[in-house]
Amino acid sequence: MGAGHQRVVGLEAWGRQVIEDLWTDLEAETVGAESDVELSWSQAERYGFECFIADRARDFLGRSPTLAWIQSIVLSANRGSLNVWRASSWRSGYGQERGLW
Repeated sequence: MGAGHQRVVGLEAWGRQVIEDLWTDLEAETVGAESDVELSWSQAERYGFECFIADRARDFLGRSPTLAWIQSIVLSANRGSLNVWRASSWRSGYGQERGLW
């Protein structure tokens, strides 16, 4: 290496120390969190259901914008464009073959 270049050494030891510190802190935070208590079947079902709802609700943004968009199409004065939209936008199996539209 030429003059003026510096080199960092000892990062492996520092990295191991950081990992050890993180594990120590994590263990201190979670002490007592483990429980040997058995849940009843209904408690286990309730917990599973709550986890399912939390997972599904995470990405839910609501239906208001979508419903407003659909309502604007349905209530628009230009009904002819609705047929073009319906024919070009919907995929097979979404009701148009069954006469729902």
